[in-house]
Amino acid sequence: MGRVATAWQLWRSGRREDLRAALERSFFPARIYRVNEMVIARLTTPRPLPRPLDSVRIRWAGIEDEPLLQRIRPRKGGYRRNFETSLCLMGEVGGEPASFNFFEHGDWHVSRSNAYRFALGPQAVWAWGFEVHPRFRMSGVFAKQWVEALPLLREKGFSRIYGSIQADNPRSLKSHRRLGFEFLYRFRVRRLLGTVRHWAVPEKGMEGLEPGSGWGPWVGRDTSESLGE
Repeated sequence: MGRVATAWQLWRSGRREDLRAALERSFFPARIYRVNEMVIARLTTPRPLPRPLDSVRIRWAGIEDEPLLQRIRPRKGGYRRNFETSLCLMGEVGGEPASFNFFEHGDWHVSRSNAYRFALGPQAVWAWGFEVHPRFRMSGVFAKQWVEALPLLREKGFSRIYGSIQADNPRSLKSHRRLGFEFLYRFRVRRLLGTVRHWAVPEKGMEGLEPGSGWGPWVGRDTSESLGE
């Protein structure tokens, strides 16, 4: 969604704070001033698809598939280093490479650009870098990849997926919620010449999550009472 379209949708829906954050992020140089607002989300029980989408195949990708990832989204320098710390899923439509995303695993997910650390532990992964080839958007590959990701991850010993969604993208928020994502925190960060201020507010209904705000990076974790292994 383009900047103008996003701003117009936020204005029409009355989301003035999200609109302000989107405008700030768009018009100030990131090296001097950066503001971002996102939703930290969790997936433990994906919702089934309304139709089977037999033409879409989801599989694990290895470093040998890196040329296929380049066909989905060309990237200078490639994706080979991503495979050192993350698992990769790839979607194919009619046998053609159509989508991919990565799952970081380890004790922590660290976002240096947004100044936070989020605890993962041995049973969780952090999803990032989802790309869909323009020709295969609206094909269902995005939804099927999320729905099939968790069963495939459980075979490797993981039971939860975490990730972040831009708070000023209503379409993306709606899509993720429809797929079964639970929204945990609304997280906002401001950076001015290296000085960081953060706010982390639990979403409604997330009992057990602790709010946090202050100077410096945020350290977050999932302590909600609804969390089950």
